[in-house]
Amino acid sequence: MNGGQRLPPPEVASINVQFREEQQRFDLRYRCGDCIHLLRPGVTCGLGYPNEELASGEVRALDEGGRFLFCKDFELEDG
Repeated sequence: MNGGQRLPPPEVASINVQFREEQQRFDLRYRCGDCIHLLRPGVTCGLGYPNEELASGEVRALDEGGRFLFCKDFELEDG
């Protein structure tokens, strides 16, 4: 996205605001709570991935440094 360079905090914040609006508008499911790999009860990933950023905390697309927050193995749970 940016050649490995960090994005300035105001740009990260702006992108995250836009992402939250789109996430709500389109009912985007991408977090651990909607994934079949989440071990319940709790927030542990059944595949062993560190998932603190996607399992809890605020809805956002980028972390503080501008890196994408996503899981390549997300699989939507039926129901």
